[in-house]
Amino acid sequence: YLLYKKLLDNRFTIVPGTERSSNAFLSIICSSELVRNKSMESLKSLSIPSRKYYFPLLHNQKAFKEDSHSSSLKNTIQTSKSIISIPIHSKLRKKEIELISNTLNQVL
Repeated sequence: YLLYKKLLDNRFTIVPGTERSSNAFLSIICSSELVRNKSMESLKSLSIPSRKYYFPLLHNQKAFKEDSHSSSLKNTIQTSKSIISIPIHSKLRKKEIELISNTLNQVL
């Protein structure tokens, strides 16, 4: 987590609390949907897994579709378009974190 925090440029914001998660991914918010999509493409070309979590959004699922608050979730919608989860598991080596960070920093 700390190495990612040090290496990623200002187009990427680590979602607070995800560094303490028990899963093997760290959620970051990219500066735009385009940066997120290009980041995922770049990582995939190197066989590095990344994920768009939170899809579909809860309020877009059939069970919640009729909820009257769905249209007022602008921050949720915006964040969902720019969030990406990148590897952070315990067996990740420093050079792998550096590769992931450098790959993301070179997008666009």
